[in-house]
Amino acid sequence: MKFSHLCLALITSALASSLAIAKDSPASSEAKQGAGLPTSANAVNAEVKNKVEELKSSITKAVERLDKANKGTHQDRLKELDALIGDVKKALAEVGPGGQVFDKLAQSIKITDTMAADVRAKMTDATKSAETQSKYQTLVRAADTQKNKLYQSQMAMNSARAMLEDRVKMLEENKELVVDFARLEQLEEANKAVIEVVKSMNGVTTELDKLVSDIATAGAAKPLP
Repeated sequence: MKFSHLCLALITSALASSLAIAKDSPASSEAKQGAGLPTSANAVNAEVKNKVEELKSSITKAVERLDKANKGTHQDRLKELDALIGDVKKALAEVGPGGQVFDKLAQSIKITDTMAADVRAKMTDATKSAETQSKYQTLVRAADTQKNKLYQSQMAMNSARAMLEDRVKMLEENKELVVDFARLEQLEEANKAVIEVVKSMNGVTTELDKLVSDIATAGAAKPLP
């Protein structure tokens, strides 16, 4: 055999032996045994993070709603309702006889009525030209239209005031019930928020179970030495 061929054979044999040793080395064995195990990236995947964020958000909402439902004694809430009723009554006074809105609207109606009568007189003034009389006629129609609108607004305001006064009277007669029902509604909303916390907790548990399951499965398939 030629010397060059002998050298090539020896080199090839040495490389083959090195590769065989590397394949059976502890590091290689560990790599094989670690195959299939969840990586740190998988352990904190997006789904787990999302579920944890949902849990944190649901807890914040639950705390807010529970605080709202628990806030104040029964008497404190009655005082708040009395203050609200007082504000509504003050507003009603402004839109009733003697109130600013009521009186000023009545004044506007009177002014518009007077203006319409004055314009109507000018429209029929024989000393004015036909063109001018036509313009006054247009103005009369506009004034009458505006007066009617003001009358309609006055009637609508009086009707709305009567309905609101009736509701305030009913509210005053049932203050205790109103306060209790309001608290019960808030407690119901708070309870719904707590249920959402429970659901979020279960969602996180499910995702963590998946990670534990992956580890257990990988360990069973490739047991450690």
